[in-house]
Amino acid sequence: MGSAQPMSAGIAEAMAGGLIGRGLGQDLDRGDQQRALEAEYRALEYTASGEPVAWQGGARLSGQVVAAPPYRVGSQNCRQYTHTVRQNGAERVGRGTACRNPDGSWTPLA
Repeated sequence: MGSAQPMSAGIAEAMAGGLIGRGLGQDLDRGDQQRALEAEYRALEYTASGEPVAWQGGARLSGQVVAAPPYRVGSQNCRQYTHTVRQNGAERVGRGTACRNPDGSWTPLA
């Protein structure tokens, strides 16, 4: 996959914080939340199902995102995914579904 390009502001906005912004990463600083959100996007957009996309945050903080196979809802591709955050020896897991927009962004389902 190589090095990932930074996520554009429009794509980040469309992800509406992803799982990390919905309570899973409420105690993470902004930089760590951004790294986690970028991992969500890379897993959804570029990664084969079941392949983890890891991210590293501050001291004793890391995570990984694993997306399931894509499926169609109308004209959109959607994927379920799991985001695991490990912080100070504790592990939190969030699960969600996101659908791909025509501009390449992903929008999590509520």
